[in-house]
Amino acid sequence: MTGYDNLLIIYYSGTGNAKRVSEWIAEKAKEEKINTLVIPFWKYLKEPLPDLKGNTLIGFCSATHGFNLPHSFLKLIFRFKEFPKSDVFIINTRAG
Repeated sequence: MTGYDNLLIIYYSGTGNAKRVSEWIAEKAKEEKINTLVIPFWKYLKEPLPDLKGNTLIGFCSATHGFNLPHSFLKLIFRFKEFPKSDVFIINTRAG
């Protein structure tokens, strides 16, 4: 994660797997002194994001529903307009 000032992860979790994966990634980012924000999907929908200055890496982490991401989470990803020109990663977890 070298070269980033911020890490923003938005997660969608039913059983807690996606949340835990998001937290593991955030722990590593904090070790590298990266400003880190991990928020659940529902909170993102209700509250504005803080203004993150600098180079931001954005992660979307979700559980698998019907062999894919949940429809509402996919809609969020396709319509996400904050922090243009940022790098993005997507993680799809599953039980097992």
